[in-house]
Amino acid sequence: MFKKAQSQRHLRSESKEHFVELVATKNGYYPNLNTGGTTYLNTGDVWKYGQTTKGFGRYSEKSLQAKGLEMIPIPPGGNQMEILIQEKFYIYGYYFLHGERPPGNPIFR
Repeated sequence: MFKKAQSQRHLRSESKEHFVELVATKNGYYPNLNTGGTTYLNTGDVWKYGQTTKGFGRYSEKSLQAKGLEMIPIPPGGNQMEILIQEKFYIYGYYFLHGERPPGNPIFR
């Protein structure tokens, strides 16, 4: 709960641009946008890296809960170009570790 409260404060900060990760909230199968199938994720595994200008308004809490996901901002954030670079860094890093993109990232960006 403390982490979520910190995250919400971070997303309400002055900058409107944020880099986020969507992580699994429970063990199970999640849609894999790369293959069109599903992928098994453990709690806390990354489903997607992305950017938002709407903070927690990007996805409704109800929508995230229904999909079994939690949105977590990743500092430091920045302007749109800085966040795009950060997003690329994380997606490519995931690819080099796992041999594929996160299941929710169908393109490298």
